[in-house]
Amino acid sequence: MRSRITLVLGGCRSGKSEHAEKLVADLGQPVSYLSTYDTSMADPEMAERIRLHQARRPASWETVENRYDLRTVFSESGTRVVLLDCLTLWLSMQMCLGLAETDILSLWRDALESPPPGGLVIVSDETGLGVVPADRDTRAFRDLCGKANQIAAAAADEVILVVAGIPVGIKGTKG
Repeated sequence: MRSRITLVLGGCRSGKSEHAEKLVADLGQPVSYLSTYDTSMADPEMAERIRLHQARRPASWETVENRYDLRTVFSESGTRVVLLDCLTLWLSMQMCLGLAETDILSLWRDALESPPPGGLVIVSDETGLGVVPADRDTRAFRDLCGKANQIAAAAADEVILVVAGIPVGIKGTKG
């Protein structure tokens, strides 16, 4: 039986991470929190964001940082539920590494074909609700995020959109 996948989408500062953390905590399982930001790149403002995320997580949660090989991380998680926060930053890292969109999406599909046995909760930004970016690179990133979110939503058992802190069920749930 395939493990359960939940996708939590939202805009910046929508409350999506907090909602995903609550979903995972309510499962009552051991948790592996997969942070997809390269902590060595953190400026003071981002370092503060990271600190706030860390402060609200229970000490019992395992934290995995600076790992981008999702399939391997998923296989190493054992029976822990994995909270991937967030897909958008993972995509950004792949672009920074110089990977082409097709390769990034292939890696993402590959990871979702072997989700963690304990379950997977994915946090991702819904980047397609704003204006069309003026420059090519930003449009490419926005489009990549949209495609990756579609892949995640297709694989997910549940999809939740968080708007102003309010979860709205999109697929397989009522929020």
